[in-house]
Amino acid sequence: VVHQFIISSPEPFMRTAVVLLALAAAARFVASQPRLSEVYGQVYAEVGDPGNAPYVYEPIPGVTPPRSIGAVDRRYRIAVTEVTETQWAEFANAITPFLTNNEYFNSDFAPTLRIGGFSNGRPVFQATPGDENYPAVMGWRWASRYCNWLHNGKALTAEAFQSGAYDTSTFGTEIGEFGFTEYTDQSTRSTGATFWIPSEDEWVKAAFYDPNKNGEGQGGYWRYAGMSDDPLVTAPPGMGGETNAGGEHYDGPGEVPFDVGSYPNAASYYGLLDTSGGRSEWTETWSSPLFERERLALGSDYFIRPDFLEMIEPIGWLGAGSPDGATHGLRLATSIPAPCTLGALLVNTLMARRRR
Repeated sequence: VVHQFIISSPEPFMRTAVVLLALAAAARFVASQPRLSEVYGQVYAEVGDPGNAPYVYEPIPGVTPPRSIGAVDRRYRIAVTEVTETQWAEFANAITPFLTNNEYFNSDFAPTLRIGGFSNGRPVFQATPGDENYPAVMGWRWASRYCNWLHNGKALTAEAFQSGAYDTSTFGTEIGEFGFTEYTDQSTRSTGATFWIPSEDEWVKAAFYDPNKNGEGQGGYWRYAGMSDDPLVTAPPGMGGETNAGGEHYDGPGEVPFDVGSYPNAASYYGLLDTSGGRSEWTETWSSPLFERERLALGSDYFIRPDFLEMIEPIGWLGAGSPDGATHGLRLATSIPAPCTLGALLVNTLMARRRR
């Protein structure tokens, strides 16, 4: 089964290349199975079907204009689950030596982490015991620095956090033409970025689009996450649960989990989990085409009140947040390595082994 070919532990390059090539070859014959790979401990699903039609939903009179979302004209990869507290703690400890006190104690830097001690006068961050696989929360600007760090190979230099995916020198505010305070932050990822915060279109396509939704080769969008046109059930996985959205307010039998990936049977066509529940997730898309005050955040939340679920669970819900507010989680997007590069590396490795 193609989706079981996941690299889950450090291996010699030879085995990594063979598994990835086998995955790519097998997926051509089993197109309905997710194509998964692992980078820096995060599993990514490949989103194909470039040039798909958008999802068009009706405007709300006097509130929102008609919108078309979800169309993407290229292939990309997106994380199966959100960045966890353990993964965010690694980033927090990597960047802390290059921050001032005001920055690493900032409320939007690592609000879900705890300080486990100090090293050279600086805090050492860690997940609260038991919360290691909970989805992390951070401000958009810190999420962009995380992307820069990954883009630069997790280098431990100040420059590694400052550019690559997003140029942090652009981060600032100004008074816009409508008289509001607006952000001057770089709007979309830099050309050549290898890790980034997904756009609204990329997120919606990966979560809701199915190239065979209406029959073989007839694409369409599911109304809810997990390839469903009906609302998902909030409950523990072993008791018919399909999501933990609203789970904090669940009062049935059993305990609703908050770990990422707790509902493996509620995947999107491309293999994404937790697009319902967990944390709502940042995108790089501004919430308004008129002024740059908030970034869109998509997906529902573990802490949402149950009476709001009916409104925010279906495709098309628009949440948002200030770039310097810690209100959302992060699902990373990344590029797809060129197949010829993997092939060439594998051939070179084989030839070297034969020569030896």
